[in-house]
Amino acid sequence: MTDYKNMSRLFIILGAILFCTVLNAKELKNVKIDKQAFAYLYFDSIPEYGTSLSADKTKIFLNIPGGSYKGVAPQAHASGRITTLYTKLSRDTLIITLELKEKSGYNAIPQPFSQSIRVDVFSWDGLKRAEDKYRTAMLAYEENLLDVTVEGLKDAAKDSVINAVSYLGLIFLKEGKVNSAIRFLTNAANHKSDVFDIYGALWQAHQIKGDTVESEKYLALFKELSGIDVVTKMRIDTLRERGDQLTEDTSYLIEAKDIVSESDSLINKKFENIFAKSDSAISNQQEDSAFPWWFQYLLWGIFAGLLLLIFVYFKWRMKQVKILKNKKAGKKKFKEELKDQEESFRADNSALLNKYKQNEKQQNIAEDEELEKVSTAVTKEETEAINKALDAIKEKKKQQQDKKAKDVKNNTSLQLAGQLAEEQKQIKSVGIKSVSDAVNKTDPEKLNKIARKLGIEKGIEQSENKYDQIKSDKKTIDKLAKKFGKER
Repeated sequence: MTDYKNMSRLFIILGAILFCTVLNAKELKNVKIDKQAFAYLYFDSIPEYGTSLSADKTKIFLNIPGGSYKGVAPQAHASGRITTLYTKLSRDTLIITLELKEKSGYNAIPQPFSQSIRVDVFSWDGLKRAEDKYRTAMLAYEENLLDVTVEGLKDAAKDSVINAVSYLGLIFLKEGKVNSAIRFLTNAANHKSDVFDIYGALWQAHQIKGDTVESEKYLALFKELSGIDVVTKMRIDTLRERGDQLTEDTSYLIEAKDIVSESDSLINKKFENIFAKSDSAISNQQEDSAFPWWFQYLLWGIFAGLLLLIFVYFKWRMKQVKILKNKKAGKKKFKEELKDQEESFRADNSALLNKYKQNEKQQNIAEDEELEKVSTAVTKEETEAINKALDAIKEKKKQQQDKKAKDVKNNTSLQLAGQLAEEQKQIKSVGIKSVSDAVNKTDPEKLNKIARKLGIEKGIEQSENKYDQIKSDKKTIDKLAKKFGKER
C-alpha cells in the first residue's frame, strides 16, 4: 500500500511538472524585423532569457529555457542590419539566432505592454557621445540596475536621445510617478518614438488619472502600431504623485520641433512601414533541417501518452501486488486462526481429560471407601452370626454329652440312639437356624468368601436335609444303635 501511494505521488509530481512546463512554456507568437536596426519577438508572456554575441560579432543568440514556437517559420529574412532570423528547439530550449550584416553591438530589452523582447542592433563605431550614454544605460537596464539606468538615461535625454526619454517614462510609471511618466511618455510620443510600449504606458497612466478619452486614444494607437489586440498592464508600485504633483525634473525635455531623433527616419505615417510586408522585407522559408512546428506538440503528446501508460501499468501492478499481499495475509490469518482453534481445542480437551481423570479417581476412591465400609460391616455381622452359631453348637454338644452320659445308663440302645439322634438334630437345627439367619442376611458371594476364610463348608443347610433322611431310614437308625451300643 505504501509503495502504491509513493508511486501515485511520483506520477502526480511528474504530471504537475509536465503541466507547469506546458503552462509556463514561453511561446513565440510572432516576429517583426525592422528594415533598419531592430526586431520585435512577441511571446504570450515575457520569458526568462539569456543572450550572447558570437566571437566574430555577427550573430546574436537568445536562449529561452522552456520556450517554444508555433505558427512562426524557422527562418525570416530582412534587408537591414539584421539579415536573417533562425528559430529552432534544442531539447527544452528555444534558440533564436539573428545574423547581422556586419559586426555590431546589441541591446535585448523586455517590453512590458506588448510582452515582447526588442533587439536593437547598432555599431559601436561612430556612436555619438549621447548615443553611447544611452546604449550603456540600456545595458544596465538589461541587468535590472535601475539607479544606474536612470542616471544614464537622463544624461542621454538631456542630449536629445528620444528613446532615452521613452524608457525613462516607462520606469517612472512603474515607480508610481504617474504625472512625471505622462510628461516623459507624451514627449517621446510627440517625437514619434519607435518604442511602441510607450503608447500602452500612456493608456494605463491616463486610465489611472481618470482621463478616459486620452486613455482610449492611446490604446487604439498602441494596438495599431504593435499589431496586437491583447494589452497587458504594467504592475505599478505605490503611487508617489498625487494630483498634479511632479517629483521629476522635466525642464530638459525638448519640444518636438527642436529635436531630431536618430530613429525619425524610421517612423512615418504612424509606423506603417514597419508592418508593411514590402518595406519590412520579411520573407519566411521553411528550413529543411528543422522540424515543423507541430512536431514538438506531437513529441509532447507521445511523452504524455508514455507517462499515462506507465502510470496505468504501475497502478495495475500495484493492484496485483495488493491482491497478492491480501491473499498471503488471508492465508496467514487463516493459519493463525486454525492454530488458535487447535490450541484452544487442545486446552479444552486437556481440561476435560484432567477433569474426567480427577472425577474417575475420586469416584474410585469413593467406591473403595464404600466397599471397605460395606465389607467391614458385612464381615463383622457375619462373624458375629457364625460365632453365635458355633457357641450354640458347642453348648448343645456339651449338653448332649452330659445328657448322653446320663441316658446311656438308663435307656436301651435304641432309645439311646433315637434320643441321641433327636438331640443331635435339635442341636444341628439350632445351629443351622442361627447360621441360616446370618447367611440369609448376607450376600452369598461374600458368605462363600467368609466361609473359605473360616474353613467352614457350605453344606450346613444340607446337613439338615440329611438328618431328615436318617430319621426316616430304619436301617440307618439300626446301624447307629449298634454303633452306640458297642461304644457303651
